[in-house]
Amino acid sequence: MKTTKQTAPAKTPRLIPPNLDAVPGELQECPQWVVWKAVNKGGGKVSKVPHNPKTGRQASTKIRGDWGIFDEACEAYLMGGYAGIGFVFTADDPFVGVDLDNCFDELGALRDDARQAVDELQSFTERSPSGNGLHIICKGELPGGGHCDNKVGREMYQEGRFFTITADMVEGLGTVKAGGAALKRLYSDWFGQSASNDEKHTVGDLDWDREAPVVSLDDMAIGEDWKVLVRDGEGPLAPRFPKHDSDDVDRSDALKAVCQEMVATGVNKESILTVLTDKDYFLAGKSLGERKNNVKSAKEWVWKYTLARVLAKSRGFADEFDDSPLPELKRTPTDAPWLPLYSRW
Repeated sequence: MKTTKQTAPAKTPRLIPPNLDAVPGELQECPQWVVWKAVNKGGGKVSKVPHNPKTGRQASTKIRGDWGIFDEACEAYLMGGYAGIGFVFTADDPFVGVDLDNCFDELGALRDDARQAVDELQSFTERSPSGNGLHIICKGELPGGGHCDNKVGREMYQEGRFFTITADMVEGLGTVKAGGAALKRLYSDWFGQSASNDEKHTVGDLDWDREAPVVSLDDMAIGEDWKVLVRDGEGPLAPRFPKHDSDDVDRSDALKAVCQEMVATGVNKESILTVLTDKDYFLAGKSLGERKNNVKSAKEWVWKYTLARVLAKSRGFADEFDDSPLPELKRTPTDAPWLPLYSRW
């Protein structure tokens, strides 16, 4: 009788648990924490999937309402069911993350580029959960928000991603410090020509097309819930964009999401900028407030800080920062309708 050979299920690699007491205070103070689950990819690799520490639902690194404070992440982790905690980088904080894969040899020595990063930055440095990688967090600013080179396992970014945090410190480096000139030098040394090519992914200065049709909010193809959010800052979507410790809507986060929805439904930039700087609409208060009610200047502000970035990422720029795809996510009635059908982190 012919028998079928049974294959044992792949085991999830052993991961380093977080040392909660050693997490730098500056990071603890930021309400940008998630927990994460390890999804086995085989071959000793795992996908690190972030989850909301307050609800347990899968989290997005783009939605502030999906994150919690440090204590909430710690409590969720200690209750069980998660592999660790994670910190989300945003454009509003001063932090930059440096991520190096497979940078220790058999004797535990660092490869040259990792050694260079540790020596020059001298900032908070930890082993990744696998024990093979290195995370460095410092303060600074990167061209274009960051860059990734998967071939050699090097990444730098400052927004739209999260770090799994172990606080398993390397060489006693437990304090977050300013990266300064060393950070810029590393970025240039590592990414060189690739870094200079970031410009091709940006949209540049606002180029207003006078002949483009300007569509009103009522006539846009976005859902009615989005229109209510734009007009009044209310409706079913409003709770997805809370200000920390407040019931008010975070207009910055809401603006980004509205731009994503409008771009996804084919609305042109002239219409988007006109609507999001209309004094009669709640969300326009952010841009007008930033530019002292000067409508032209407010349009340039929305373009530079929100819409241009959304357009750039919609054209594939974001893929350069992705590690690996996750299975498609099916929307449910409780999901925000603007969440993508798939997500990568």
